[in-house]
This record gives sequence, C-alpha cells and structure tokens, in this order.
Amino acid sequence: MESILSSLDPQIQYLSHEFMVNQVVFRAKTRFVTAICPYCGVEANKVHSKYRRVFQDIPISTFETIIHLELPKFFCINIHCPYATFSVPLSFIEPKARKTKRLEKEILTLSLEMSSINSAKRLNQQNIKISKSTICRLIKKKKL
Repeated sequence: MESILSSLDPQIQYLSHEFMVNQVVFRAKTRFVTAICPYCGVEANKVHSKYRRVFQDIPISTFETIIHLELPKFFCINIHCPYATFSVPLSFIEPKARKTKRLEKEILTLSLEMSSINSAKRLNQQNIKISKSTICRLIKKKKL
C-alpha cells in the first residue's frame, strides 16, 4: 500500500488504510521539514499549523481510492514577503483540486471519446465518482 502513495510523491508517508464497501481510504502525511515559500523563495522550517486535504485517485482494482493527506503550513520568515504563512504546492494535484492529475488524465482520455453523460456513467461504473458537469468543467479548464 505504501508504494501506491509513494508513486504520487516520495515525500508522502503512509499511515494506514481502511477498506469500506466500494472504496479504500488511505491516511497519510507529508515528510516536509522545510519548505521554500512560493511567493518570495525563502526557505522556512517553522510550522504554523497542519491541515488536511481529501482527494480522489485512480481506482485500485474495483475500489474507489480516497486519500486523506495531512500537510503542514509554514511561517514565512521573510519580513518583506506579503504572505505570513504558506503551504507547500504538491506536484501531483492542483491547488484546491479534489482529483489527482493522473485521475484527471484518465477522465479526459475517456471523455474525449464519448459524450459527457456516457463517460460519467462509465466512470461511475469504474468507481470514479464524477458527474457530467464536472467532466465538462474539466474539459473547459484544460481547453480541449
């Protein structure tokens, strides 16, 4: 199970998993001890707080995959930086996204071959929870 999470990012530390009716829920945290402020570029090591992101990844066998990831927020130590705190951007998911980039790629690959209604039905059969409206928004966002 650890390899599934480390394939997203090597900085993710697996904590536990739980199988439910049609889904598997992973709990994990990141190993970030220091981070570079995305606004000013100064390295910081003082943790402000922790927050949790919940998102969906590609299904494992017939199970919907949900990941609960605990992330640190850091204080920016640069007094000239316009932001007092920041979180580390993740390479495998967009900010505020609910689906990983590789899941979005799978959704787009299928949805470009058929209508959004049919692709939503097919994806839901594969335990990828999505609506036709979300597919349309994703296509519009990616400008395909």
